[in-house]
Amino acid sequence: MSSTELLTVTDVMARLQVGRHTVYDLIRSRRLHSLRIGRCRRIPARSLADYLDSLTKEVLTVSARHQDECAPAPGEPIRTGCACHTGGMDPDAFHLTAAITREGDWYVARCLQVEVTSQGGTIEESLENLREALELYFEDAPAPEVTEVITAPIEVRRAA
Repeated sequence: MSSTELLTVTDVMARLQVGRHTVYDLIRSRRLHSLRIGRCRRIPARSLADYLDSLTKEVLTVSARHQDECAPAPGEPIRTGCACHTGGMDPDAFHLTAAITREGDWYVARCLQVEVTSQGGTIEESLENLREALELYFEDAPAPEVTEVITAPIEVRRAA
């Protein structure tokens, strides 16, 4: 990548393997810098490289700091929604947990803290659709008190 190269939103989507909404979220949160040239949005290649460098540093920092704290002991439930799982996220945003299941040809994503569900043809698409549905939900609903979610396997016997 040349330091003066300008990328389209579609180029960035392909390189990051994310959706259009995610790229615009990165731009709105100022984690990815962009330029407007007329009616076109362009992202300097250097900005994308800087963003990827910052992601790598965040992941390594969070991983090293919380490796012992987050790893469950054998047989303990997996904890989600704790602060160490929010590395790289906007600190002013809600940090919610989604459960994703495969139902036929669809992936269904359910938010575990509020009653909002969405679907998509891929896991990424179902999460992107859920994020959009949650944003619409919170336009009219009060902000939830987000609590830590603990997931654990449970065995249930069938009636004979």
